[in-house]
Amino acid sequence: MTTQFRNSIALVQDVEISKAFYRDVIGINIVQDSGSFVLFEGNFAIHDAALFYGYIEKRYEGEKMGQDNLDLYMTTDDLVAMQEKLKLAGVKFIHGIRQFPWGESVFRIYDPDSHIIEIGDAK
Repeated sequence: MTTQFRNSIALVQDVEISKAFYRDVIGINIVQDSGSFVLFEGNFAIHDAALFYGYIEKRYEGEKMGQDNLDLYMTTDDLVAMQEKLKLAGVKFIHGIRQFPWGESVFRIYDPDSHIIEIGDAK
């Protein structure tokens, strides 16, 4: 018996808003769009929170999704240009580009549901 990790799924309040954010603002291509579930390149997905809550026999009542307890890590080949693009788009920043002791440079933002998105330098 083997187990494999397949993808991460972020629960979102509005699939269309989040889909547009990840596709148009962040720049990740869509692999599959089933309406309530959208899979992007790199095995990242979003799912309608209200529908998903039904799967786990809970009622969704508009609870906040992002809780500062999960970091979705992405990379870009031009960190400065990506940061500027997101600033111009009005994205909420946690912090600008910082270099950490291990040599990695990243910045962190919030997506429309307040999930933490960390974007690092792919170089």
